Amino acid sequence: ARYVFRTGNRFDQHHHVTLNGPIALDTATQITAISFVIDPELGTATSPNGQFRFLQVVGLCTDEYELAKEWNCAGLLEYVKKHSLLFVTDLN
Repeated sequence: ARYVFRTGNRFDQHHHVTLNGPIALDTATQITAISFVIDPELGTATSPNGQFRFLQVVGLCTDEYELAKEWNCAGLLEYVKKHSLLFVTDLN
């Protein structure tokens, strides 16, 4: 949230960001980056203020993050979807 408020840049699907360390400091995890997908359950909605979409954070290991940068984040997330339809991040 600090990044978005400070820069005015907002996140969107297939954006990816390094966390510069583990996503959970008190857990031995290799998840060190995140990406975003449109939430598979909530999707998009319309309000009196316009249309919006719910984004879900997807945890990525360092090698997955490198692949997202070098190849194609959308393609990587399609592969992840085959193993987790709801994009649930498992810290293990």
